Amino acid sequence: MDECLKITVFTDPMMGLSYESEPVFRKLESHFGDLIVVRHSMGLLVRDVRDWIDKDEFAADERKAVEDYNMRLADIYRNEESLGGLPINMDGFRLFSRERRSSYPLNLAFKAAELAAPAAAGRFLYNMRFATIAETRPTTMWNEAVRVVRMTGIDEGAFIAHCNDGSAESALSEDLAKLRALGFNRLPSYVLEYGAKRAHIQRLIGYDGLVYAIAQITGGFFRPHPVAGDADALRQLLAAHPLISLVEIRDALDLRNLDDADALAKTLVSTKEASFLDARRGLFLLKTNTPEWRILHEEPV
Repeated sequence: MDECLKITVFTDPMMGLSYESEPVFRKLESHFGDLIVVRHSMGLLVRDVRDWIDKDEFAADERKAVEDYNMRLADIYRNEESLGGLPINMDGFRLFSRERRSSYPLNLAFKAAELAAPAAAGRFLYNMRFATIAETRPTTMWNEAVRVVRMTGIDEGAFIAHCNDGSAESALSEDLAKLRALGFNRLPSYVLEYGAKRAHIQRLIGYDGLVYAIAQITGGFFRPHPVAGDADALRQLLAAHPLISLVEIRDALDLRNLDDADALAKTLVSTKEASFLDARRGLFLLKTNTPEWRILHEEPV
């Protein structure tokens, strides 16, 4: 009982499926607390967009082929919105270009951020997904990765150093080697570890499925506990996640619906502890005077 359960999620910062799984992990956090530790391992979903584009189409007009791929990818993202309910906005989506054909920069940025500030790695990943999917910023560009570093409050110099000295590249190579060794061929995939026990899940899984897997691997010792759906619980949630959707608040605090989440969020907005951020297709709550608050309120989008 002294051991925690470790969940490793193999993913890519650009993944809509993982973005839509954020409510699942907020609920795990609130219902299991310190019993569970979640970390992320990179899987490099798109090595080169040419792998996803017809060869003749690419040869005829590279720029148009990549633009068309962006449009198809945007449709995939839109279809994934129904899985978790997190807002997906694809207006002006331009993640890839003729010159930026891989999600490698996103994966490398995550590893550099993780090395620079391990405790902030999950927050960086969330902010990168928000920038990619809700803001539709071209996060494969270097300046966009640096913006997310600032948005997360990670030391920019340390981040750049890890990008330049090969340490982030080496860490990413280790992640990809683990993925190959496990034989995983799809993202997201998960490894659950409890003592000497391990469980591999190679499919998208929801909260109930994870609770069942957790009970199985821990022999029933780890089970969810009830949570208080009040302002203090929301403050605690917001302290760990300064940018969070109403969907996540609803699920993490066992609220009945989004209206209840909105009403609870308004209690913190009324005291100026937080503000609402309209992501065009849904609302997020933003903790006042965090790096996220400064970037999202002060930087032109």
